[in-house]
Amino acid sequence: SYVEDTVHDLTDIVVADPDGDALTVTLTLSDVTVGTLNVATVGSTSSVFAAGVWQATGPASELNALLAGLTFIPAADCHASFTVQVRVSD
Repeated sequence: SYVEDTVHDLTDIVVADPDGDALTVTLTLSDVTVGTLNVATVGSTSSVFAAGVWQATGPASELNALLAGLTFIPAADCHASFTVQVRVSD
């Protein structure tokens, strides 16, 4: 659950890869009208957000730094139920 019109930290997402390969992290909002996820750059890794999908590709250390600063910004006066799907691939 979340409080309407309040930015929320999504800091509990952490990725790892024992091989050290670059990873792609994708977060998908089940309802694109509920709000947005912030974007940022850490090192050489940048995140993008469009059409309800947040994505970044890079080393786990940079992805974890991006994920540590990830926030959900709800749409004004929105109080709908939704989910965030998290997918990690290498």
